[in-house]
Amino acid sequence: MKIFLTTDSEFVPKLDIPTEPLSITIEDEQGNARFYIHPNASKDVLKHTKKIGDKIFKHDFAILDFLEDVYGFKVGKKLEGVNYKNYVTLVILIFFSFKDIEFLFKNTKDYEKLVLPKLSRTRRISVQNIINNSKGGFCSDSIGLPYIATLPDKNNGRMRNYKISFKIVDICAMQGNDNLKNYANNVGIEMLTKDEYTSDEKKRMDLRYIENSNKYKAYCMGDTPLIKVKRETDNFYNHIAELIGVEKQISWGMSTGKIVARLLNDWFCNILKIDSKTLYKIHNLAGSEGITNISKLIKEKALIYGAMVDGGRTVRERDLDILVGNLIDIDISGCYGNGLKNQLYAIGIPSIITEPMIVEDWLNKYEKELIPGLWCARISWDNSKSKFKFKQDLLISKTEEKFSFWNYVIQGFDNQGFEIDDDGKKVYDASMCTTTSVIHYATLTHDSLQILKTVASNQEWGWIKKNAVINCSLIYKKSDEVSTPTDEMLEGATLSKDTDTLIKASKNWIRIELKGLITTLLLERKKHPKKTPMNTFLKLIINTIYGTIASEFFSIENACVSSVVIGNNITARARCLAWCMAKGFHSVMSITDGGVFDVNNVLFYKKKSLNLLEGLHRDKLSEGKNRFCYKKPLMGFEINFNNPNCYKLMLENLGIIPDIDDKKNKYTCLNIIDKKAWEHLSSIFDIDIFNYNQFEFETKDIYTKLILHSKVDYYLEKPNNSGYTIAFRGMPKVWDDSIKSKVINPLALDLFKAIENNTPLKVEIDTSELLSLSDYQIKKKSDGNYPLLPHDSVNVKKVFYSHSPKSSRVASLSELKKLEKHYETAKKSENAIEVAAVKKWGKKLSKD
Repeated sequence: MKIFLTTDSEFVPKLDIPTEPLSITIEDEQGNARFYIHPNASKDVLKHTKKIGDKIFKHDFAILDFLEDVYGFKVGKKLEGVNYKNYVTLVILIFFSFKDIEFLFKNTKDYEKLVLPKLSRTRRISVQNIINNSKGGFCSDSIGLPYIATLPDKNNGRMRNYKISFKIVDICAMQGNDNLKNYANNVGIEMLTKDEYTSDEKKRMDLRYIENSNKYKAYCMGDTPLIKVKRETDNFYNHIAELIGVEKQISWGMSTGKIVARLLNDWFCNILKIDSKTLYKIHNLAGSEGITNISKLIKEKALIYGAMVDGGRTVRERDLDILVGNLIDIDISGCYGNGLKNQLYAIGIPSIITEPMIVEDWLNKYEKELIPGLWCARISWDNSKSKFKFKQDLLISKTEEKFSFWNYVIQGFDNQGFEIDDDGKKVYDASMCTTTSVIHYATLTHDSLQILKTVASNQEWGWIKKNAVINCSLIYKKSDEVSTPTDEMLEGATLSKDTDTLIKASKNWIRIELKGLITTLLLERKKHPKKTPMNTFLKLIINTIYGTIASEFFSIENACVSSVVIGNNITARARCLAWCMAKGFHSVMSITDGGVFDVNNVLFYKKKSLNLLEGLHRDKLSEGKNRFCYKKPLMGFEINFNNPNCYKLMLENLGIIPDIDDKKNKYTCLNIIDKKAWEHLSSIFDIDIFNYNQFEFETKDIYTKLILHSKVDYYLEKPNNSGYTIAFRGMPKVWDDSIKSKVINPLALDLFKAIENNTPLKVEIDTSELLSLSDYQIKKKSDGNYPLLPHDSVNVKKVFYSHSPKSSRVASLSELKKLEKHYETAKKSENAIEVAAVKKWGKKLSKD
């Protein structure tokens, strides 16, 4: 028997000491709800509770009180030595809070002993309860508790004792990384009491209870619609299933990734007219995890890089901190959605080439087999000691520090090289870095190869063909394409020590056009205004389709959609377009799908080369006869955003009659600029991205000043000092009661002001964070008496410097190591001037 419940706790955070419990609310799927004060609440709270007659739960486990009060069950502790054959499973829905579980127990020690050791989390809290018996070990998703409920047998009415077990269903990942209020809003559920208290008031909910108990209880009771939120979320996913023609489900799962992967998996099966088991057999080794495991079996280190899906281009494109002008903040519209729409998908295992080959030999052997979007490779070169030297910043290198455990992989100790920690971070992964002379395992795809061929000078391309090395490649060959699954494909390929069989397994593959699926979802999204529940939901689903393809976690039955080739082509296409934007617009920075540039100073070229375009980082345009590009207004005439009539004047310049409503004029002008921007890049770069109009642009807003801290942290000032936009990653936000929301910390403004005045500044911020499960486990392992538990509040000191060298580009990874060593030494000094000196030194590296 199962009873579905939802629970929510209120408590008083205490910095660096255990959290003080206050109350819990429990509700079942019929809407029966109860409010209880925790027996370990403060003396003042307990005194007030007795005065007004609220209930303090009496049993060791609060749900026992609920079972008594709502259902009339007789409850108690189970007797030792008695074998109970029957179970009542309590399925408890929560929204990512260890405290919601902890405070169901009267005694913290019971929680620590019975439940906490069996909890785990990646993005949500779940149970990994390992049970060992005579037949071996297995993982149960529920935890047996030492309590019983006595109730009538449904068949004969006789009273029986049922042992209670406890299952956690954490719904916090069903709609991505968002808060509960937005989860509810997205599925049309209003949580009217969520804004009853300010952020500061919520820090002392004990006082709120004593001040106005009725208001407090109404707030608590309005905080537990989780069963309804889950049901309506499943209904929304069923609407998507109906749209794309796959079977609906009663329950889709607990994470957006898993749900969307299931939808995509079933869509593939429908097209191929096969079941999920067959899809898994055909395709499971095409994903990142499969390629990684193949690399371990064949002991090929290069293939680990081949198994990775690289992220977006996040680069400081110009060597400046401040830009004043008429600035556009432009994005690739629907970057990954449109990337999917323009992408083929291949079902099957790619041909895997691990033999290192120079580019010329590789092209001679494989170029005729290449299909745009259905191959990827890793490329390396060292031009630092060449007689013919040049720089580039199109290809981004992978760093190598995280591969120190490779020898353990060779010896077979997987956990040393391929472990995933509690926060879901890949220990074996390596980050990316802009290296200009020495390229280390950068991704090469159709789009980047096109740019190399069309932008590189004859000398540069000749040198690359003769000296650059293709370390490994994954190719869906033209000659291996089939229209339906072959008998060889249906046999499948599994990981085996018989590596020869694995490498020689069928490489037949089937083409699937993603365009139909994505277009269906994009058209459906356009039917719903921005920020409405369905619009928000569909945006999440479209982005997650890309995420599941690029992820290593979705090579499993019923969700077998991961593809390292497809994932890398989608991200590489976005990186290539961002690079073209940087070179055509003279952007200050690229952040995955956008950047900022001066609309009156875009670049027009007389000639191009990799070396010349890399030099734009230093605003190096050459002079006289050697001048290779010019700055001109994008629109053919200058625009002054500080002029209140700028949109009207722009339209008149274009021969368009302005509207009376200047907001409409702004919308019209920005649309024209977006189209003109696309035309401008199309005139510069002869590649498929522009030849087939695979994307379009969308300007977010206009500004007149940019201050750049690093490649992702910036200050943008609106025209006529009418406001600003700030992004500062890692900076704790502060509550603004006037708008009932958190805003950027004012100290961030001090840092940008210090950059503007070139006066190095160090800022220290004391903030609190929730103790993570992994950090708790580390602390507990080193100190058995460690007093805190997961999601207790801990003090964290964050230090920020105005002048950071982290965005510097370098010639090689060895130069990067030098830079990072200098930076770590400077930070230990805690001297902002010394840190700023490292930044200056980093700039010199990029000029060498």
